[in-house]
Amino acid sequence: MGAYVSHDLEGKYPAEILPFIPGSDGLASGRPWCLTHRDDVITIPRGLRAHLPYVGDHYARIGLPVTQQIVWDTDTPVEVPSGMVPSALCTDNPQRTYHLGIGDKNAFMRLCAKLVVVTPITYFSDKLEYLCLPFPFMYKRAIGGCGIGVVRCATPEDVHAAIREHGTYYQLQEMLSATAWLTVQCITTRGTTQHLATTEQLLEGYSHVGDTFPTPYDVWSVVAPLAEHLAQCGVRDMLEFNVAVVPQTDEGHAFLPVSCKRGMGSALYPTLLRYELGASAWSARTLYTTRRTFDGLDLTGIEYDCTRRCGIVLVNWGLIETGRLNVACYGTSDEQRDLYRLLEERL
Repeated sequence: MGAYVSHDLEGKYPAEILPFIPGSDGLASGRPWCLTHRDDVITIPRGLRAHLPYVGDHYARIGLPVTQQIVWDTDTPVEVPSGMVPSALCTDNPQRTYHLGIGDKNAFMRLCAKLVVVTPITYFSDKLEYLCLPFPFMYKRAIGGCGIGVVRCATPEDVHAAIREHGTYYQLQEMLSATAWLTVQCITTRGTTQHLATTEQLLEGYSHVGDTFPTPYDVWSVVAPLAEHLAQCGVRDMLEFNVAVVPQTDEGHAFLPVSCKRGMGSALYPTLLRYELGASAWSARTLYTTRRTFDGLDLTGIEYDCTRRCGIVLVNWGLIETGRLNVACYGTSDEQRDLYRLLEERL
C-alpha cells in the first residue's frame, strides 16, 4: 500500500516566524518527492509544476523510483485518497507536543532537569534570575527555529532589545565554547524509539546553513533517555535533538542537549536518501544562484552515480524560485569539495 505524502512547514514553526524561513510559502513542499515510491501519492503546490519535468528526469537518471501520482495543491483542503495511508514521516500535532518539550526550548530544559540530563545554565523568561548570569550570554526565543531569535547579549540593553524584537517568551543561556553542534535524528512510534543518524551542523554565525555526516561524536546515549520518555508519552514522529559539543579540561567533551524539534528537518532528507541510494558519507548545503528556473542547468558528470556512490542530488529544489537550491552531496570529503565547486560554477 502506498503512502499519501504532504510535508509543508505550517504547524512546524510558529506563524510569526514562518515568513522568515525559506520555503514557508510552499516552495519547500516539493522536497519529500525524492523519498517517495511509485505507489505513493504526493501533494505539490501548483506553482512548482514547471520544474517537475527537469527534477523528475534527474531522479530517474540517479535511480530514485519517485511517484508520478501528484495532487496539485490549490490552497483548498485535500482528502487523503481512498486506500492510502498518511505519510508516517510527520504525524504529531505540534500544539500537543510543545508542552512535552518538542519545539519549546523552555519546556525542553525542564524535561532535561526532570530526567537528570545535563544542559547549559539556562534561565527562563518567567524569572529574573538572569541578572546573576555573567555577560555575555545568549537570548533565545523559546519557540523558534533556523537560528531565528538567537541573539548574543553583552549588556542589559542588548537583552531588552532582543525581547522587544523577538518576544517575551524566551530563555537566557550561558555562552558555550562549543566545537561542534550536532543533530541527533530518531523516530518514535508505538512507545519505542529508533536512532537514525547523528549529523553535524554547518553554521554561518548562528544560522544553520547545512549538515554533514558522519561525525566522530557518539551522543545517542545522552539523548536516548529523552527520546524514550517522549515515546512513552505517546509521541509518534521524527525528532531532532540539537546537542552542543563542549571541550573539557581532561581532553574529553561534554555533550549538552539544548532543544528538540519534530517533523522532517532539512537533515533528515539526505539521511533517508543515504539508505535509498546505498551511499555513506554526505553533506547538504543551501547554495545561491541567479537562476530562477532549471532551464539550461547541466548536471552531467556531477549528479549522483550509483556505481561510484557519489554525486549531487536535488532535494529542496523549489527554492530555486528565490535564488536558492538545497542539495545533498554524497562521496568522500575530496569528492564533495569538487562536486560543490563544479555545481556552483554551473549555477
